Amino acid sequence: MNSHGGLTLSATDGSRTFQVVDYASADIRERLASLTQGTTVRVGLTRISSRGDAWQVVEITDRPRRAAVDDALLRIEG
Repeated sequence: MNSHGGLTLSATDGSRTFQVVDYASADIRERLASLTQGTTVRVGLTRISSRGDAWQVVEITDRPRRAAVDDALLRIEG
């Protein structure tokens, strides 16, 4: 996580990268901040349309719970 709270996540197969700029809760942000580079995590993402290709993490889970959320298994990048 950079000094502004941004985070880069990449698909585990390397096919896609997500620029995370927002979190649905402080708990989600803190949990992701505590993980080290290279950790694999399953998250629910929603696109923040007003910020270009920016994303919000809405959940960290083993299974997606929200139909409107893109679920992805992603790796934390530097």
